[in-house]
Amino acid sequence: MKENNELFGEVISTYTVNDAIEDGIFLDAGRFYGFRVVATTNFIETFEKYALVAIMAQAMEGTRKAIAAGMSDIIHIKTGVKTVWVSVDISAKVVTIMLPEDY
Repeated sequence: MKENNELFGEVISTYTVNDAIEDGIFLDAGRFYGFRVVATTNFIETFEKYALVAIMAQAMEGTRKAIAAGMSDIIHIKTGVKTVWVSVDISAKVVTIMLPEDY
């Protein structure tokens, strides 16, 4: 089913979060405050498990603040190695954790 977008016209195709999980691009990381949390496999493979836990804790704290403010946001977390982006999409109720090169 093709949809029509007032600004851009007819939608040619879509690629959903579920498509990205099936293709191995995203890993389903669970739920937080009713939001689906996904992370890119590149992000997961870049850090060792203890660093992942610390980054995820920072990501969820930033997510909690964005949800409380009722606004979508992109949170930047600086680690000793790389910057991590956390995209909080209020309307879709999805949090995506990724490296900048994953965008």
